[in-house]
Amino acid sequence: MTVIGKEGANLHVQAMQGGKAYDGYVSQELVEHLSPSAPGFEESLAAKDWPAAAQHLSKLQRTEIDDLLKLCSASELAHLTLGVLSSKPGPYQRVSEAIARLNFAASIAGTQLWLAQSALESEQAKFQVKVIAREAWGALPPDKGKGWDEYPSNTHLPLTRIVVHHTADPLGQTVKDLESKERKAGYADMPYHFVIARNGEIYEGRRINIVGAHAGEFKNNKDITKDPDYGAIGIVLTGDFESRMENGWSPDKPTQAQLTSLQRLLSHLVWKYSLSPDSILKHSEVKRDGKPKVCPGEHLSSYVDLGKTVARQALKRLKAAEDEFQAAEQRASTLKLK
Repeated sequence: MTVIGKEGANLHVQAMQGGKAYDGYVSQELVEHLSPSAPGFEESLAAKDWPAAAQHLSKLQRTEIDDLLKLCSASELAHLTLGVLSSKPGPYQRVSEAIARLNFAASIAGTQLWLAQSALESEQAKFQVKVIAREAWGALPPDKGKGWDEYPSNTHLPLTRIVVHHTADPLGQTVKDLESKERKAGYADMPYHFVIARNGEIYEGRRINIVGAHAGEFKNNKDITKDPDYGAIGIVLTGDFESRMENGWSPDKPTQAQLTSLQRLLSHLVWKYSLSPDSILKHSEVKRDGKPKVCPGEHLSSYVDLGKTVARQALKRLKAAEDEFQAAEQRASTLKLK
């Protein structure tokens, strides 16, 4: 039985009785007197907390479970199946079995919804990254007297691209080493928004709501919105990935841990800030004044290009998973009692 409205002391209900559809009004007092109840079940059902609702049902006897499920709509039965599969299928198995006996179509729809939800969660997890916060690695407070611009706080962050760099320093350089170097060079703070160390750990540099100081500049430009750094998220990997005769040694190669973290961070950023994968740039591709750049070096550049392709494919898979979940949700939500 499904309650679809109320008129005075009567409830407008729809139900199946003896294979026939019933649509009419019954006394609310009578329904409450005759209907089985489980503490917390009705509240969880109303809140659409399907795992909690399934948990409450699992504590009852089989006949009580059956009686309560008969009061649910087909859509609720499908979502209760989702709740069972999303939590503890073993202990809650009696609930899913009861739903299958009562309405097999709802059981199938709920299972399909769970599969779609699991696939979506799996794709979403690929866009998550662990970033070590400034406070955790002991970043110094910024010196705001040395060139400091914040993005407007009353709008979405105007981020339009991602620029990848190398530090052109030893591969084993620490984030504190880099901070010290950049401070001595006159920067107000870490110029980059993210730093990827040799072991693949990602450190928060300049906060994302602060304009970076890494992409370059145009001489005599007084409009910050036209600055190459405006809207550019800066990522730097420790290491020198370009061959230079004056170095006297062979260039570094990014570690596999760095490359894995870079790809995950690139995918995360294009997803989080709704950027096109084509907005991922090497520093050498940024239009700016001054001599051409080779940054991030020949041994990293190809991986930046690859990052665009991988991020694009990841977004495509995520979109497909989102579409499938929405379709499964639509099927579950429009089920009718049978």
